[in-house]
Amino acid sequence: MRTWSSASCSGLRFLARHARDRAASGGNAAVRATLWPVTEETPAILVQNRSFGGSLGHQIIKPPVATGAFDLDDLAEDGAPLVAATSALTTGLIQHFGYPETLQTTSDGTIRIRYWNQGYSQRVQNWAEARNVQVTQETVS
Repeated sequence: MRTWSSASCSGLRFLARHARDRAASGGNAAVRATLWPVTEETPAILVQNRSFGGSLGHQIIKPPVATGAFDLDDLAEDGAPLVAATSALTTGLIQHFGYPETLQTTSDGTIRIRYWNQGYSQRVQNWAEARNVQVTQETVS
């Protein structure tokens, strides 16, 4: 997976479009995200690769779970509400590894471009610009 944020965003959008466009669903959607398989035999460790080296969170042996309720139309379309939902769910997942929040996205649907791999940052910036999603250079202190 490239990053949790980009993969989660794509998965949310895909499933929301299916529910809205093929199953004629609407309104609020209860969403549950998890990592699987995570067991004592197959533990998970979150690794953050940076140019100065990787850092590890603690190992987990139970699948992390994050939940939220979001407007289905917001999830089905590219934009800040989809980014915000992605941020909420991925933050919920990485908290199980001892990290307080995802760095790539914010709860208001902004993209923190400095936390994206340089190989992807221009594509992410282009995607955001085309969808009127705010991009910031700020970092978490």
